[in-house]
Amino acid sequence: MRMVSVKVSRVAGVSFAVAFLLLTSTLCLAQSGGDVVGAFLQAAGQKESRGDFDGALVLYEKARAFKPADPQVLNGLGRTYLAKRNYEKALSFFRESVAKNKDNVAGYCNLAQLFEATQRYDDAMSFYKAALAIAPHDPRVLNRVGLLCIKRNRPHEAMDFFNLAIKSDPKAYYVYMNRARLLIGMRSFKGAIVNLDYLITQGRRSADVYFSLGVCFNGLGKPEMALKLLAEAEKLGRPSHVIWGEMGRAYLQLPDPEGARNAKRMYIRALQEKRLATYHANLGSALLRLDENGQATRQFEKALQLDSANGMNVNNLATAYFKSGEKERALAILDQGLRASPSLMTMHYNKAMILKEMGRAQEAAAIFVDLAKQRNSKSIAELAELQLQKAE
Repeated sequence: MRMVSVKVSRVAGVSFAVAFLLLTSTLCLAQSGGDVVGAFLQAAGQKESRGDFDGALVLYEKARAFKPADPQVLNGLGRTYLAKRNYEKALSFFRESVAKNKDNVAGYCNLAQLFEATQRYDDAMSFYKAALAIAPHDPRVLNRVGLLCIKRNRPHEAMDFFNLAIKSDPKAYYVYMNRARLLIGMRSFKGAIVNLDYLITQGRRSADVYFSLGVCFNGLGKPEMALKLLAEAEKLGRPSHVIWGEMGRAYLQLPDPEGARNAKRMYIRALQEKRLATYHANLGSALLRLDENGQATRQFEKALQLDSANGMNVNNLATAYFKSGEKERALAILDQGLRASPSLMTMHYNKAMILKEMGRAQEAAAIFVDLAKQRNSKSIAELAELQLQKAE
């Protein structure tokens, strides 16, 4: 079954033999209809996988001239129009493909993926269920349903479908990767590592596998191991801002100044390729550790411009101003941030710390008392008591 994917990867070009066959109409006419359709489908599939959708459409239409009701031809046309975001035509061809063949699993899956692309997730699920009614143990369909569950924010259901897919086909390696990513999202790093290690034992060494392992070890607070794995990912795949950003996160966990300098280097490199709020914020954190407070402030401002809804960006900017000695400005920024994100405890704590440094002990104590109750924290309670004593 061919599965639809709007994002396509590049593969090898059309072979000379197939190209010659397609370009020589005399030869095509000399062959049987089935052979011609097969040649057209093969060449169209190659163009489709290379992202040459206009070229693929021409070939699928030629195949359709020989077999207008063939579900494989209709699905190919639908997939190509889906990739071109012509949803109406894609829908028309997919519906025709299932109308011609009620047991057409690929057609139902393609319909599901069309509705996924338009974020009509309930409709997508109904078509996946239709596919599963025909092929209940098909690992590719079960995997797609798992991915849809993730989009619907139903991680435990997604895990159930991934488990069923692997039970159906223990060599469905792509499912292990998806299961590992889901576990990473659930912060179950050790479980993800089990899946990723299994892929390596099966000879499935790839940049994605090693990158994901690096993310896991970063999450477990083991930056040295994370850096080794990320370096391997960089060797196996195209170096990119994603790998450099994760390396920067590992370096930030190292306590020595060299770690901060390396983190600075990685985030500057990542920002040259992709301007993300997270990269600006983490670069700012590295600069703060290097006492480059002015540059850190500028990075936090850029992060806030890109993601004004993130309370941590507000908190980071206030921290930078505080370290630069601008306490009043830091306090004003925190007050503004708390109006937008009143539940962010880190901002409350930092506000109390600034008030303490400004000698406003009673106000600081009131915040510390609230935080100590919410977090059931003995250390914060002691801070509150100390500030209350100073206020008396």
